[in-house]
Amino acid sequence: MALDSVNPHFLANLQTAGNTLTVRASQDIYAANGMKLVARGASIDARISEQLNTHRLRQPLETQLQLDTSQLVTQLRDGMQQLLAEDALLAGWLGNQAKALQRELAVLSLPPLAAQALQLIASRFPDVFRHSLRVAALAWSLAPSPRDAQLLLCSGLLHDVGYLYLQPAIWQQTGPLSADEWRQFDAHPLVGFVWASELKAVPADMAQMILQHHERIDGSGYPRQLRGEAMGQAAEVLALAEMAAGIFEHARQPVGQLQTALKLLPGQFSAAIRLPAQLRAGSLPREAGLLQPVDALQSSLHQLLMRFARVHEVMQQIEGQTLSEPGWQLFGHLALRLNSIQRAFNSVGLDMLSKHAMEGEDTQSMWQELAWVMHETNWLSRHLARDLTRQRLHLPQQEAELFEPLAVLFLGLSSKTAAVGL
Repeated sequence: MALDSVNPHFLANLQTAGNTLTVRASQDIYAANGMKLVARGASIDARISEQLNTHRLRQPLETQLQLDTSQLVTQLRDGMQQLLAEDALLAGWLGNQAKALQRELAVLSLPPLAAQALQLIASRFPDVFRHSLRVAALAWSLAPSPRDAQLLLCSGLLHDVGYLYLQPAIWQQTGPLSADEWRQFDAHPLVGFVWASELKAVPADMAQMILQHHERIDGSGYPRQLRGEAMGQAAEVLALAEMAAGIFEHARQPVGQLQTALKLLPGQFSAAIRLPAQLRAGSLPREAGLLQPVDALQSSLHQLLMRFARVHEVMQQIEGQTLSEPGWQLFGHLALRLNSIQRAFNSVGLDMLSKHAMEGEDTQSMWQELAWVMHETNWLSRHLARDLTRQRLHLPQQEAELFEPLAVLFLGLSSKTAAVGL
């Protein structure tokens, strides 16, 4: 992301937002060679957009714009009020904190460039704006301190600002992405960080939060695979809130799924961050009823175990090959991640199955919990497939081909269960 050239996707978002927002040049805009391109006060229309697209600029375009943000605080407050009215889970999670959160939003003050970016998100991508409100609310509620609460609220609202600079088809796509598309998508925290830090759009600690909102302390996150204390505590909270928001938004039985996810991910978040979230999730009523009939779930469990076995066979075959140093690094990374996923599944899923079988307890309850465990295991394997697909790009072609069956198998752990609702 070069700030002296105009990002075409950001520019397209500006131009489209101009249909509902006032978007003008706040000063004369000059090309790097000194040519005046846009006069102060001019609207960013199609003609001006085309001109800006063909030149490098003396200053970043973002610092030379004026967007009408006068209604942003009202949009934030009203948007949160509507979200809480429609989402009983979020309202239950917040409880008595909901009124305090609304008071915080009513007096929220963002730096000018941050306010403009958030206003642009609200105008162009209402679903992203709504997601950002949910992430902000969840993160704020889990803040370790009052200072962190304000930081988490603002960071939650801005965590996906990188989307403004990406081809929308990449992050809006519902089907499988190619390796190059995954690489672009996974760069959105880094793009957001460049926006935040190079433009000094927000304080440095908030820029780091934007960068780290998909990281995990066990190194399984992205874009930098941070480990341990390299990831800040507040960033951990934001990352957990982002994960929980995704479950609230997409899972068919979100309470059970979130409770299971927090149980299966002890290594991804520190206890100080994970346990308060588990208490919150544990206070929400679990959904009743099975996702699918027991015979379908039994078939899914069998497929899952068979694919794990096949994955280990392929790993053994790769281990017998001569690999480059990057190849061995990728192999070691995969082995650790796979071991973590299978260990979590064995300790929660299979132990649960054995316990219920021995004690003769309600089998429907057992299969309901096991379905959540399988769902989460599938999600983790799909995430691993994405990581593998991206990292294979750095290997010699012959080595990359050795790892290809693993990517297919990791995806298969989820795709084969999709037909039965997992």
